[in-house]
Amino acid sequence: GTPRPTNADVQKPWEEVKSIVETVYDELGMEPPLVSPTSDSESTPQPPTIKKEKYLLTEHFMRITKDVCLFPTFFNGTLYKRVLDVWNESNTQSTEMDVITLA
Repeated sequence: GTPRPTNADVQKPWEEVKSIVETVYDELGMEPPLVSPTSDSESTPQPPTIKKEKYLLTEHFMRITKDVCLFPTFFNGTLYKRVLDVWNESNTQSTEMDVITLA
């Protein structure tokens, strides 16, 4: 049979991981929609702006699950949700995220 990889084989240097993640976002990242500023009767209306963060949908996160974490495909949905849960729990001062961004 095929030999199982050891921890040394499985661990990737940080720069390689960063490169893989950036490539996935470049290839599969979704562009955010235009965001309209909140209306304020005393302020001058501003044109919509584009948020800079691309985001990944659950099905696109599969590449991170498999290529970076080296987990089987069935972990994808659970890992995606867990990343969001941990982010939202630790960043209570910011808006709750419902997609994963690179930022």
